[in-house]
Amino acid sequence: MDEDYILIGKVVGAHGVRGLLKVLPYTESPASFKALNAVWLKDKTGGLQELRLESVGVKGRAVLLGLSEVDSRTKAESFINSEVYCPRKWLGELPADEYYWHQIIGLTVQLEDGSVLGKIKTIFPTNSNDVYVVENGSKEYLIPAIEDVVVNIDLANKIMTIRLLEGLLNMNDI
Repeated sequence: MDEDYILIGKVVGAHGVRGLLKVLPYTESPASFKALNAVWLKDKTGGLQELRLESVGVKGRAVLLGLSEVDSRTKAESFINSEVYCPRKWLGELPADEYYWHQIIGLTVQLEDGSVLGKIKTIFPTNSNDVYVVENGSKEYLIPAIEDVVVNIDLANKIMTIRLLEGLLNMNDI
């Protein structure tokens, strides 16, 4: 994938007869799509196709995208399972110690003693904080994205160091 683009969601369905795309966003806030004027969809061959946004709606956790080039349910259904991208340059700078999800997903998670817990597979938001889903083989760990747990994020080396709070993980599982 071209490093100039970042993955921001996946088309999971069609909505209505006018060809809206139902997108599962990989962004913290589904409303962030409203700041875009176009999206790029990855087709089956791996190429990116730019499509202009006409409308953005939020329905629960999903985003409903109206695209000028998609005017029917049939056309919308042809994009199901397509990944949705936007140019990296469209992202603004974040304050220190804040990160975009695409920067966090894929990091290796290690404990303070250096032992590896796994890699961050996905992130999901809750009302109080995000939760990192860390995968290691067939095991999954849910790690809260809070200051008491996340000790350091080293993007250059792709490592997140965490501190285990009592009761967070069963040490026999590691």
